[in-house]
Amino acid sequence: MGVIPIGRLAGKGVHGVVPVGEAGLFQSPLLGAALNEVLEQGDRVAENILRAFRSQDKGIVSPQIHIPPAKIINDRLQLLLVQPLLDGTLSSFDRLVHFLEEVGPSCSYRLFGTQLRWADAPTLIKAAAKYRLMM
Repeated sequence: MGVIPIGRLAGKGVHGVVPVGEAGLFQSPLLGAALNEVLEQGDRVAENILRAFRSQDKGIVSPQIHIPPAKIINDRLQLLLVQPLLDGTLSSFDRLVHFLEEVGPSCSYRLFGTQLRWADAPTLIKAAAKYRLMM
């Protein structure tokens, strides 16, 4: 497994500075999902910067980066899952394994590839509730 650090936007904008980054849990390098996410986020940021320059031809531009709601939810779920792993215990990892068993291989694949569907929500909510209760 490859590991991608999880980041959070502090919520404080700095005029003329665009936060760029990618959050993910651990994604198999064989999936290529981590690289795809970085490329998609980079494309999203570049397109918004270009759009801002087209509408404002002088001064400092402040592009607004729109992140799809499904990606936001996927990233937050990954954050919920990875935080307990930071204690480095086997029991934390064991809880994650049980969570992945609960959601099944297809949903786990979509979670790791940041391709969750709205139809995955009931399964994920049920499994996430059990996961949090196990802590």
